[in-house]
Amino acid sequence: MIVPPLPYSPLSAGELSSARQTRRPALAPYTTAREGEAPTLGDLVLEPDTQRTGCRLGYAHEVKGDRDEHSVLWMRYTHTVQDRRGMPVGTPRPPTVHPTRQRRAMRNLLCQFCIRPAHTPHGLIFLMDPSDVTPDPTKVLVSQPPVCAQHVAAAALLHPDRDSAKAYLALNTCLYGVHGHLYDHGDDGRPVPAGRSTEPLPYGHPRLPTCLAVTLVRQLKTYSLIPVDELRDPAVLSAT
Repeated sequence: MIVPPLPYSPLSAGELSSARQTRRPALAPYTTAREGEAPTLGDLVLEPDTQRTGCRLGYAHEVKGDRDEHSVLWMRYTHTVQDRRGMPVGTPRPPTVHPTRQRRAMRNLLCQFCIRPAHTPHGLIFLMDPSDVTPDPTKVLVSQPPVCAQHVAAAALLHPDRDSAKAYLALNTCLYGVHGHLYDHGDDGRPVPAGRSTEPLPYGHPRLPTCLAVTLVRQLKTYSLIPVDELRDPAVLSAT
Protein backbone atom coordinates (compact mmCIF):
# COMPACT_ATOMS: atom_id res chain seq x y z
CA MET A 1 0.00 0.00 0.00
CA ILE A 2 1.33 3.43 -0.92
CA VAL A 3 1.45 5.86 2.00
CA PRO A 4 -0.62 8.98 1.18
CA PRO A 5 1.67 11.81 0.02
CA LEU A 6 2.38 14.76 2.25
CA PRO A 7 1.66 18.32 1.10
CA TYR A 8 4.69 19.54 -0.77
CA SER A 9 5.92 22.57 -2.68
CA PRO A 10 8.60 21.69 -5.27
CA LEU A 11 11.86 23.60 -5.53
CA SER A 12 11.59 26.88 -7.33
CA ALA A 13 13.84 27.70 -10.28
CA GLY A 14 15.71 30.16 -8.06
CA GLU A 15 16.42 27.52 -5.42
CA LEU A 16 17.75 25.09 -8.01
CA SER A 17 19.90 27.80 -9.60
CA SER A 18 21.36 28.77 -6.23
CA ALA A 19 22.08 25.14 -5.38
CA ARG A 20 23.89 24.58 -8.67
CA GLN A 21 26.03 27.70 -8.19
CA THR A 22 27.13 26.72 -4.69
CA ARG A 23 27.24 23.00 -5.55
CA ARG A 24 25.32 22.34 -2.36
CA PRO A 25 21.87 20.77 -2.08
CA ALA A 26 18.98 23.14 -1.49
CA LEU A 27 17.38 20.64 0.87
CA ALA A 28 18.19 17.44 2.72
CA PRO A 29 16.57 14.08 2.09
CA TYR A 30 13.68 13.04 4.31
CA THR A 31 15.65 9.85 4.95
CA THR A 32 18.77 11.58 6.36
CA ALA A 33 19.12 11.56 10.15
CA ARG A 34 19.00 14.92 11.95
CA GLU A 35 20.91 16.27 14.93
CA GLY A 36 19.30 14.92 18.08
CA GLU A 37 18.14 11.68 16.46
CA ALA A 38 19.87 8.54 17.69
CA PRO A 39 19.39 4.79 18.10
CA THR A 40 17.35 3.58 21.06
CA LEU A 41 18.17 -0.09 21.17
CA GLY A 42 16.20 -0.87 24.32
CA ASP A 43 16.88 -4.24 25.93
CA LEU A 44 17.95 -6.64 23.19
CA VAL A 45 17.34 -10.28 24.04
CA LEU A 46 17.62 -13.67 22.38
CA GLU A 47 14.35 -15.57 22.38
CA PRO A 48 13.25 -18.94 21.00
CA ASP A 49 12.43 -18.78 17.31
CA THR A 50 9.02 -20.36 16.86
CA GLN A 51 9.47 -20.61 13.08
CA ARG A 52 12.78 -22.48 13.06
CA THR A 53 15.33 -24.18 15.28
CA GLY A 54 17.41 -21.79 17.35
CA CYS A 55 16.89 -18.26 18.64
CA ARG A 56 16.10 -14.87 17.21
CA LEU A 57 16.98 -11.35 18.26
CA GLY A 58 14.24 -9.31 19.89
CA TYR A 59 13.40 -6.50 22.28
CA ALA A 60 12.34 -7.30 25.83
CA HIS A 61 9.16 -5.34 25.17
CA GLU A 62 8.38 -5.32 21.45
CA VAL A 63 5.80 -3.02 19.93
CA LYS A 64 4.08 -2.91 16.57
CA GLY A 65 6.52 -1.82 13.88
CA ASP A 66 9.62 -3.32 15.49
CA ARG A 67 9.53 -6.10 12.87
CA ASP A 68 8.79 -6.02 9.16
CA GLU A 69 6.55 -8.42 7.24
CA HIS A 70 9.42 -10.93 7.12
CA SER A 71 9.77 -10.87 10.96
CA VAL A 72 13.15 -9.10 10.75
CA LEU A 73 13.87 -6.88 13.76
CA TRP A 74 14.53 -3.19 13.02
CA MET A 75 16.66 -0.66 14.87
CA ARG A 76 14.65 1.81 16.92
CA TYR A 77 15.53 5.45 16.34
CA THR A 78 14.35 8.68 17.93
CA HIS A 79 12.61 11.37 15.86
CA THR A 80 12.95 15.13 15.91
CA VAL A 81 9.87 17.29 15.68
CA GLN A 82 8.24 17.66 12.28
CA ASP A 83 7.20 20.76 10.40
CA ARG A 84 3.67 21.45 9.19
CA ARG A 85 4.28 19.23 6.15
CA GLY A 86 5.33 16.30 8.30
CA MET A 87 9.00 16.62 7.35
CA PRO A 88 11.81 16.26 9.93
CA VAL A 89 13.50 19.45 11.11
CA GLY A 90 17.00 20.02 12.47
CA THR A 91 20.52 19.93 11.08
CA PRO A 92 21.04 16.95 8.72
CA ARG A 93 23.78 14.45 9.55
CA PRO A 94 24.73 12.91 6.19
CA PRO A 95 25.52 10.18 5.42
CA THR A 96 23.69 8.80 8.47
CA VAL A 97 20.31 7.38 7.47
CA HIS A 98 17.23 7.25 9.69
CA PRO A 99 16.18 3.57 9.61
CA THR A 100 12.45 4.14 10.05
CA ARG A 101 12.21 6.82 7.37
CA GLN A 102 14.45 4.92 4.94
CA ARG A 103 12.33 1.80 5.42
CA ARG A 104 9.12 3.72 4.76
CA ALA A 105 10.44 5.37 1.60
CA MET A 106 12.00 2.20 0.17
CA ARG A 107 9.10 -0.05 1.10
CA ASN A 108 6.52 2.21 -0.53
CA LEU A 109 8.75 3.56 -3.35
CA LEU A 110 8.51 7.16 -2.18
CA CYS A 111 10.89 9.94 -3.10
CA GLN A 112 13.67 10.17 -0.52
CA PHE A 113 13.35 13.98 -0.54
CA CYS A 114 9.66 14.86 -0.52
CA ILE A 115 8.19 11.43 0.43
CA ARG A 116 5.70 11.59 -2.42
CA PRO A 117 5.25 8.60 -4.77
CA ALA A 118 8.38 8.45 -6.94
CA HIS A 119 6.93 6.76 -10.02
CA THR A 120 7.31 8.50 -13.38
CA PRO A 121 5.73 7.39 -16.68
CA HIS A 122 9.12 5.98 -17.67
CA GLY A 123 10.04 4.19 -14.45
CA LEU A 124 11.64 4.77 -11.06
CA ILE A 125 14.82 6.83 -10.72
CA PHE A 126 17.58 5.48 -8.48
CA LEU A 127 20.84 7.46 -8.23
CA MET A 128 23.89 5.26 -8.69
CA ASP A 129 26.20 5.07 -5.68
CA PRO A 130 29.20 2.69 -5.90
CA SER A 131 28.83 1.86 -2.20
CA ASP A 132 25.20 0.89 -2.68
CA VAL A 133 25.24 -1.33 -5.74
CA THR A 134 26.90 -4.58 -6.63
CA PRO A 135 29.29 -4.77 -9.62
CA ASP A 136 27.25 -7.65 -11.06
CA PRO A 137 24.90 -6.06 -13.66
CA THR A 138 22.53 -9.02 -13.33
CA LYS A 139 22.02 -8.31 -9.62
CA VAL A 140 21.76 -4.60 -8.96
CA LEU A 141 20.93 -3.92 -5.31
CA VAL A 142 20.12 -0.42 -4.01
CA SER A 143 19.60 0.87 -0.48
CA GLN A 144 18.94 4.50 -1.41
CA PRO A 145 15.22 5.10 -2.04
CA PRO A 146 14.20 6.50 -5.43
CA VAL A 147 13.83 10.18 -6.29
CA CYS A 148 10.95 11.82 -8.10
CA ALA A 149 11.44 13.77 -11.35
CA GLN A 150 11.31 17.08 -9.48
CA HIS A 151 14.23 16.14 -7.22
CA VAL A 152 16.69 14.60 -9.68
CA ALA A 153 18.79 17.79 -9.76
CA ALA A 154 18.90 18.09 -5.97
CA ALA A 155 19.80 14.40 -5.63
CA ALA A 156 22.62 14.78 -8.16
CA LEU A 157 24.10 17.64 -6.13
CA LEU A 158 24.38 15.29 -3.14
CA HIS A 159 26.19 12.67 -5.19
CA PRO A 160 29.89 12.31 -4.23
CA ASP A 161 30.88 12.30 -7.92
CA ARG A 162 28.47 14.93 -9.24
CA ASP A 163 30.15 15.47 -12.60
CA SER A 164 29.74 11.85 -13.70
CA ALA A 165 26.61 10.91 -11.75
CA LYS A 166 24.38 8.36 -13.41
CA ALA A 167 21.03 6.91 -12.56
CA TYR A 168 19.11 3.71 -12.93
CA LEU A 169 15.72 4.11 -14.58
CA ALA A 170 13.96 0.98 -13.35
CA LEU A 171 10.75 -0.51 -14.68
CA ASN A 172 10.62 -3.41 -12.26
CA THR A 173 11.98 -3.83 -8.72
CA CYS A 174 11.43 -6.15 -5.78
CA LEU A 175 12.26 -6.14 -2.09
CA TYR A 176 15.49 -8.05 -1.58
CA GLY A 177 16.58 -7.90 2.06
CA VAL A 178 18.34 -5.67 4.57
CA HIS A 179 21.65 -4.26 5.74
CA GLY A 180 22.08 -4.47 9.48
CA HIS A 181 24.06 -5.27 12.61
CA LEU A 182 24.68 -8.92 13.44
CA TYR A 183 24.59 -10.43 16.92
CA ASP A 184 25.95 -13.65 18.45
CA HIS A 185 25.24 -15.51 21.67
CA GLY A 186 27.28 -14.25 24.62
CA ASP A 187 28.56 -16.47 27.42
CA ASP A 188 25.71 -15.31 29.63
CA GLY A 189 23.11 -15.97 26.94
CA ARG A 190 22.75 -12.30 26.04
CA PRO A 191 23.26 -11.01 22.48
CA VAL A 192 26.70 -9.54 21.75
CA PRO A 193 27.54 -7.40 18.68
CA ALA A 194 29.24 -9.30 15.86
CA GLY A 195 29.74 -6.46 13.38
CA ARG A 196 27.70 -5.09 10.50
CA SER A 197 26.75 -7.15 7.47
CA THR A 198 29.22 -6.52 4.67
CA GLU A 199 26.67 -7.44 2.00
CA PRO A 200 22.88 -7.10 2.01
CA LEU A 201 21.23 -10.14 3.57
CA PRO A 202 18.44 -11.49 1.36
CA TYR A 203 15.15 -12.42 2.97
CA GLY A 204 15.43 -16.06 4.01
CA HIS A 205 19.13 -15.78 4.89
CA PRO A 206 20.04 -17.88 7.97
CA ARG A 207 21.61 -14.87 9.71
CA LEU A 208 18.48 -12.72 9.58
CA PRO A 209 17.01 -13.99 12.87
CA THR A 210 19.96 -12.43 14.73
CA CYS A 211 20.24 -9.28 12.59
CA LEU A 212 19.14 -5.80 13.63
CA ALA A 213 18.11 -4.17 10.34
CA VAL A 214 19.14 -0.60 9.49
CA THR A 215 18.32 -0.19 5.79
CA LEU A 216 15.90 -1.89 3.41
CA VAL A 217 17.35 -3.10 0.10
CA ARG A 218 15.67 -3.49 -3.28
CA GLN A 219 16.79 -5.37 -6.37
CA LEU A 220 16.35 -3.76 -9.77
CA LYS A 221 14.98 -6.30 -12.24
CA THR A 222 14.41 -4.31 -15.45
CA TYR A 223 16.36 -1.08 -15.83
CA SER A 224 18.55 1.14 -17.97
CA LEU A 225 21.60 3.15 -16.87
CA ILE A 226 21.56 6.77 -18.04
CA PRO A 227 23.40 10.04 -17.30
CA VAL A 228 21.67 12.25 -14.74
CA ASP A 229 21.86 15.19 -17.16
CA GLU A 230 19.24 13.45 -19.30
CA LEU A 231 16.86 13.44 -16.33
CA ARG A 232 17.28 17.01 -15.12
CA ASP A 233 14.29 18.32 -17.06
CA PRO A 234 11.11 17.24 -15.21
CA ALA A 235 9.14 17.69 -18.44
CA VAL A 236 11.03 14.77 -19.99
CA LEU A 237 9.92 12.32 -17.32
CA SER A 238 6.44 13.70 -16.94
CA ALA A 239 5.68 13.37 -20.65
CA THR A 240 3.26 10.62 -21.52
